[in-house]
Amino acid sequence: MAEKKLEDRFIENVSRYPLYVISVMVGGLWVLVKPLAELYKKSRFAAIAVTLGGILAFLFVTLTLRAMMGETWLPSGLAS
Repeated sequence: MAEKKLEDRFIENVSRYPLYVISVMVGGLWVLVKPLAELYKKSRFAAIAVTLGGILAFLFVTLTLRAMMGETWLPSGLAS
């Protein structure tokens, strides 16, 4: 069996990275979602509180970044 050229091995190796990145992203998402799924099974109140807290945190970060960039969500008559 003939040994592959260095260029062929390089391209073969690099072509595996997109699958690796997708696997890492899905695994990270699973690690984040699994405890929340178990929380939903345990206590409805705690699950609702965590979900609402996550939404509020996302909104806070979004509005803060928009304000830092000079954008506003207010109508132009109200924004000064």
